[in-house]
Amino acid sequence: MVIFMRSRQEIKAHAKQMFIAQRSPSILAPFLVILIGGVLGAVGVIPAIGWLLSIAGTFLVMVLEVNLSGLFVKVYYGQPITATEHFNEIKTNFFRKLGGMYWMGLWVFLWSLLFGVPGIIKAFAYSMTPYILANHPNVQATDALKLSMRMTKGHKGKIFVLFLSFIGWNMLSGLTLGILGILYVLPYFSASFAGFFVELRNLALTNGVINQAELDGGSPQYAPPHQQPPAPAFGGPQFPPAAPHLAPPYGAPMQPPAPPAPPAPPPPP
Repeated sequence: MVIFMRSRQEIKAHAKQMFIAQRSPSILAPFLVILIGGVLGAVGVIPAIGWLLSIAGTFLVMVLEVNLSGLFVKVYYGQPITATEHFNEIKTNFFRKLGGMYWMGLWVFLWSLLFGVPGIIKAFAYSMTPYILANHPNVQATDALKLSMRMTKGHKGKIFVLFLSFIGWNMLSGLTLGILGILYVLPYFSASFAGFFVELRNLALTNGVINQAELDGGSPQYAPPHQQPPAPAFGGPQFPPAAPHLAPPYGAPMQPPAPPAPPAPPPPP
């Protein structure tokens, strides 16, 4: 059974509702990351050690971006958050998160060398990587990229449209010198994109594109839908698991059914 995910409008409406319910921490959390990134970028002009501080700052912001992705998944689910909890997770799997983001950035850069357009397409394909790194700590850095590619296959156009749907808000943000972006657009977009990840992940699990074992840290491999129970879309109806596949493996001989057992002899008189 093929299950469909929520529409973009439904995801955005739910994300907006959840973001407004926790407006203050949803605004402060990404703002603090932007502020730290700006400060660390400014110290790059310091002679002798500026370049080192700039590189360290870039690494820190990359890890914070992963943590921020996980924070907004909690926002989409309606779970309580604080404005600084993503800083508490900096030490947790630091190099795994950094490696995953660096690996993603490297491949986007390499694809961008082919006249730009392939890089944009691959950026959409890899866009679920920070969410996988944040929400599934046992997935290896390189495997997160592979899972993201499989999850987004056939859905990159929807991701592109999701970005386009915020163009008007970004233009208004520019007219307010970024104030509207900080107070409304950025947390709204962050919650919406986190919601897209949640719905896309659940859809991929339901339709057999990925399986739970992979999200728990197993090697990425395709698993047919009959080998795993479906994960319904967030807020969607519950479906019973698909029946197991009873056919013999491909190439195995077909065995005739065993004859019925003879009836038991009657008891002695």
